[in-house]
Amino acid sequence: MIRPKHPRYERQLAFTLGELLLVLALLGTLVGLGTQPLLQMVTQHRQQAVLAQLRNTLQHARAQAVLGGDSVELCGSAQAEGCDDDWAAGWTLHRPAQNEVLLHHRLATREPLRWSGFARRVRFLPNGTSPTGNGRFYQCRSGKVAWQLVLNRQGRLKTTTPQENSAKAELCTPPTR
Repeated sequence: MIRPKHPRYERQLAFTLGELLLVLALLGTLVGLGTQPLLQMVTQHRQQAVLAQLRNTLQHARAQAVLGGDSVELCGSAQAEGCDDDWAAGWTLHRPAQNEVLLHHRLATREPLRWSGFARRVRFLPNGTSPTGNGRFYQCRSGKVAWQLVLNRQGRLKTTTPQENSAKAELCTPPTR
């Protein structure tokens, strides 16, 4: 007599606990190795977005000064009203003569924006020039300059090369005591 196979007696296929732990350890290692480059890429893209936004704002400020026939000022500010010269929080574009705010941009990045120039604020005259002299905006990443945006007296902008950024690494190192 042939007995029917009972499901309880059939051989079952499965993974052992040791095999599962090995696979989980390998997956954890691979995820750990891939996370750091991904975070660096996200940080780099955020900083490039800040560079593009700042460049657009500076070009807009210069155009507003020329087209409006009046001075326009860009300053660091956390709030839209007034200037506190805190470039790390964001910036405000306004016409000082009319006390009119043209634009306010709040930064969402953790890497602070820095300004190094003769004056704390950037002003454009009706002829498009900047009487405050040359200056540079920059952001740091891992103790090095990520990018620089140089503004000259004529109101023109220049993004620096990686070699120029490396030459200015001292901008991102904290002062020693």
